[in-house]
Amino acid sequence: MKNEPIISAIICTYNGGTYLKHSIKSLLNQSLSKEKYEIIIIDNNSTEDIKKIVKKYKDIKYFLEKRNGLSNARNLGIKKAKGKYIAYLDDDAIASKDWLKEIIYSFEEIKPTPMCVGGQISLLLEKKRPKWLSNKIIKIYGKLKLKNGFLKKHFLYGSNFAFNKSVFDKIGSFSRRFGLGSEKNLLGEDDEIQLRLIRNNFKIYYYSNIKTKHIVKKSKMNKKWIEERFQNSGITRYELDLKLNYFIRFKKIILESINFIRNFANKILNIFNSNEYFFYSCNLEENKIYLKEFFRRLKNHIFNIKHNFAVKHEFPKEKVLYIEVPKAGCTSIKYSLKEFKGDWTKKAFKKIHNWYGYEHIKTKDLKKEFMSKYKDWTKFTVVRNPYQRFISLFKDKNKVKEKDFKKYVKTFKKNKRFEEHHGCPQTNIVGKDLSIFDFVGRTENMDEVFKFLSKTFNKKIQPIKLNKNSEPKVLMTKNLRKQIYELFKEDFKILEYDK
Repeated sequence: MKNEPIISAIICTYNGGTYLKHSIKSLLNQSLSKEKYEIIIIDNNSTEDIKKIVKKYKDIKYFLEKRNGLSNARNLGIKKAKGKYIAYLDDDAIASKDWLKEIIYSFEEIKPTPMCVGGQISLLLEKKRPKWLSNKIIKIYGKLKLKNGFLKKHFLYGSNFAFNKSVFDKIGSFSRRFGLGSEKNLLGEDDEIQLRLIRNNFKIYYYSNIKTKHIVKKSKMNKKWIEERFQNSGITRYELDLKLNYFIRFKKIILESINFIRNFANKILNIFNSNEYFFYSCNLEENKIYLKEFFRRLKNHIFNIKHNFAVKHEFPKEKVLYIEVPKAGCTSIKYSLKEFKGDWTKKAFKKIHNWYGYEHIKTKDLKKEFMSKYKDWTKFTVVRNPYQRFISLFKDKNKVKEKDFKKYVKTFKKNKRFEEHHGCPQTNIVGKDLSIFDFVGRTENMDEVFKFLSKTFNKKIQPIKLNKNSEPKVLMTKNLRKQIYELFKEDFKILEYDK
């Protein structure tokens, strides 16, 4: 019986062509014994015949990922890998002879044991370096050189990093929302997964002996490409911060801006007389894009407090759309469906459970969207008895810090903000015409909800209760019931809870 490899070396490629050959050769020439590693090529739906290129080499596994997006390709690599460790190499990168050996050493000898390791990346320029390509700006091509140690302020680059495969069972796989080829063509799938590692108290280690060389193509050595990259980086950084509620960068940008103004005169004199000007202009554009997106979303957030909108969860492969109603079993439903959304896990998910981190549809546009973009999809939502939902809100989202239920009702009525999204009427989210949904479940009958999910996803799906605490006992007087009824009158009528 053939022993399983210790490590799986994975190259994800989209039209890698000639460059891919160099990457493959560097893996075939590793100092590590052949039986200890496997080479996997994930073709991310290339228009080139990647399979033909791979066939020229022995003992290389080829898999096609038809869904576009680097994260989809990386995730397929995880599924196909047989090694204890998984190492990623870009299709335009060249691994050093001891690359795999040093990765294994890092995982097995460094203490405390890291779950992600990576190392030095040097650059191979295809043409002579232009004068304007300063040391600061050249880093955008993926150059990395740090001191050996555990990382807190920096991240490894996706062209040269590796994981203990078991960690994906704990934090989930790469987020399909990020990575080249994703819906918004964002970057940052490598940063996003490292943020999740850190938030779940796993270690990331930089080891300089894990060396690769990254080829910088001629087509990328121009100002237009760099400017577009910085702009993409700006929107990516914003989306990362938004998803993980991690707005440290916003604070950094503000502080940098204040410092820039403070030293404006000196900067003007120095910048315009050096090759650093292009870097500063690109960096300024990146920050501008970030701030523009921040304030656009902030405006929408303020707008949405006053206007109706819905949080949507797409399952493109299964063609299923879930419209979430907070405080109506949404956490249990989403976690029960986590295998269909690779980056949802219990520990990580609970920390990023913020409505503004997801995609939205204005409630008034639901019917229009359902009839166009989601015409052939199965659309569903789950609602809840308004009395029970309000009690749950009192327990879980008690922002006014009222311990007495009677006082809480009074304060809630006075503020009239419906605790932002979590406490707004359900009809503000799903609308007043429930016929547009293929299925409307009720938390009072979750068995029926999960029968529907099992049938829709063609797999037995079990309910998972994440909120352990029982709801507080409250004294629901006639007067309180009447007040709550008036607050959520349309919910009672349209959702048929007044019968």
